[in-house]
Amino acid sequence: MNDPITVAQAAVLLDISAMRVRQLIQTGRLSASKMGPIWLVERMDLAAVRVRKVGRPAKPAAPDPKPTKKRGKPKRAARPTDPDA
Repeated sequence: MNDPITVAQAAVLLDISAMRVRQLIQTGRLSASKMGPIWLVERMDLAAVRVRKVGRPAKPAAPDPKPTKKRGKPKRAARPTDPDA
């Protein structure tokens, strides 16, 4: 490792919590190596996660609503009239 820093130092540089840095390591978005109980992160690898949007991603657009069904009793078909009656 050229310039290793701890998770706490990475958190300060990225302006995020140490827990979030650990999450980035666990999900593979940030590479790190473990030396005993301490995770070490390359300072150069911080650039990969530094460019990010703040907050949750936008929800996908909702599909067009389905046409609603009419409620109530269905109408009966008219009986044909008997011409002999």
